Amino acid sequence: QLITRIDDTLNALDKPQRNQLLLAIGDTADFDRPQAVLPAAREGLALYEAAGAFESLNTIAATPRAMGEPSALISPDTDHFTLNAGSRNLARAAAARLVSAVEDGDQTTAAASYEHILAIARVHTHRLTAINRMTGDAFITLANDRIRQAILRGDLHAIALDAAAQAIDRQLAHRPPIAATIEMERLYLIASLDTFTPGGDPQRLAPLRAAAAETLTDRFDAYKTLSRSEPAARNEHPEAIAAAQSLRRVKPLPLPYMPATQATTILPRLIEVDDQIRTDIAATRLMIALERHRLRTGAYPDTLNQLVPAELDQLAAPTGDSYGLIYKKRNDLYTLYSPGRDLKDNNAAGKVGDVDGFKESGAGMDVVYR
Repeated sequence: QLITRIDDTLNALDKPQRNQLLLAIGDTADFDRPQAVLPAAREGLALYEAAGAFESLNTIAATPRAMGEPSALISPDTDHFTLNAGSRNLARAAAARLVSAVEDGDQTTAAASYEHILAIARVHTHRLTAINRMTGDAFITLANDRIRQAILRGDLHAIALDAAAQAIDRQLAHRPPIAATIEMERLYLIASLDTFTPGGDPQRLAPLRAAAAETLTDRFDAYKTLSRSEPAARNEHPEAIAAAQSLRRVKPLPLPYMPATQATTILPRLIEVDDQIRTDIAATRLMIALERHRLRTGAYPDTLNQLVPAELDQLAAPTGDSYGLIYKKRNDLYTLYSPGRDLKDNNAAGKVGDVDGFKESGAGMDVVYR
């Protein structure tokens, strides 16, 4: 409803003006944006404000949202692409508002805008489909990148940092496991098998369809098993090893349903992105805690154990940290990085904000947060 209301507000403008405002908002969602876009961006944000966008996002952020059963969430009539396009514009507006608030010294609005982006992400990830999951993960990346930039700039005070930590706990602590999305995709694919054989003889196709459903289920189950292991354990954990071996010897689908195999090619990417996002969340939570510690004590801690219990209840993040994080105190500052996909400590090799260390081609690189 919120997205529809905003679309109605924007559609009342002529197309060139609408596009100009949306582009300006997108540019303003970054601390490095050109100053020339600010007037148009502020005009666009005022329209979002008039449409009740940020008030509605306050309500969404404060409303508990439980993950439903995948089988109850299947809705072929849902227009995910339109929903996601509207959400992208909304998330960019919240990010632009965050950046503007940081620069204006409005700590309360900055923290609220951070939580707004995470709340939009939460709504999408709880819809469980792959497209919604990847959209939600993109919003989490956007929100965390902007709040980390604000921390690195030294722009956030204790109140905003406390609120940002609480926002992560409220919006991301119950982020659905990637296995739930894999199961949702399995249900969608099984339900759509009949579309591969339009006009076919149901009686003749019944055993072939059953065989295809069984083979697909075996593949999806193997990927769910792999997703439940942390990256470092996938070559060591017996269940993960067995799942990987089963994927190498899985039998092909019956000929009429062979194209359905293509739907499984996204599953490794879903697991890979989930590994990255969990590390990103843990790093952001840790940077917030480190900055809170500095403001409380006057210095960064020598070890992460000193963050417990004042800044963190425990060192293990509630969402898991996937690839792991390495903290090194350096004089009055610190370095925080993840060894990335190769799981090797390359002594913070890489640039801040560069995620090449998460890629298959990124051997020898780390993912550096500070």
